[in-house]
Amino acid sequence: MPPQPGRPFDYTRENIRGSVPAEAGVYWLRTSDGVAYIGESNNLQRRLFEHAKKDPLRFQYDTVKSYCGRYDLVNYPWKSPKWMAHKIENTELTLYEDRFGGLPPLNRKRNDHRTDVLESVIETVYREGKNWWP
Repeated sequence: MPPQPGRPFDYTRENIRGSVPAEAGVYWLRTSDGVAYIGESNNLQRRLFEHAKKDPLRFQYDTVKSYCGRYDLVNYPWKSPKWMAHKIENTELTLYEDRFGGLPPLNRKRNDHRTDVLESVIETVYREGKNWWP
């Protein structure tokens, strides 16, 4: 569920430095073919700088705090922002896999099994029939 409908940021150091916080969260790297990678980090800004070698055209991101607020998970019993970012990443990979029949091209493997930790997010997406990957 890439955050905030609309256009992703162009992948430039200036856009990363100017808009991405050094907080835990999830991110989506895009190429001309669509979502190429879904990841998580305890420092989004640092991690997006590290992805330059994958040559993405655009990126989107969401902090743990923002994601949890949007999906009414503020009271979810999470252990740490990093732990929650990992759970969100697995939820996003599950949604992508269900929609496209496999992982994004640059996600070679999953670090975890399919998750039901954020089942309310998944249920909301399916119930409302939302298309998160245009």
